[in-house]
Amino acid sequence: MNLFLTLTITHFITDFMLQQWGIGVNKRGFNKYMLWHILITTFAFIIVCLSFEFTIQSSVFAGILTLVTHFVIDAVRQEIHARYKLGPSNGKFWMLLGVDQILHIFFIFVCIQKILRI
Repeated sequence: MNLFLTLTITHFITDFMLQQWGIGVNKRGFNKYMLWHILITTFAFIIVCLSFEFTIQSSVFAGILTLVTHFVIDAVRQEIHARYKLGPSNGKFWMLLGVDQILHIFFIFVCIQKILRI
């Protein structure tokens, strides 16, 4: 449970607090903003897993799983926002952001289940 809580807090720090300075609004598609965001998130997850004394192999696996799932979830959400011109003044924007966060938390749970088996 401590690992899940720590990774969830890490996720919220990397997904909200560290996306200032234009990263969050400019990360549509595969560009330097998206890459920067995904790399920060990936390395943070690897560091957390290592701090919980998981092997390097398990920690890197968790990082790769995080990299792939986080990129796909964020890229799809950004495309939907752009296609339907959803902004913060639209309720659907916030609903989609909520689904985005639920998916991230779900994949944190899946990631933990996978690394505990390695």
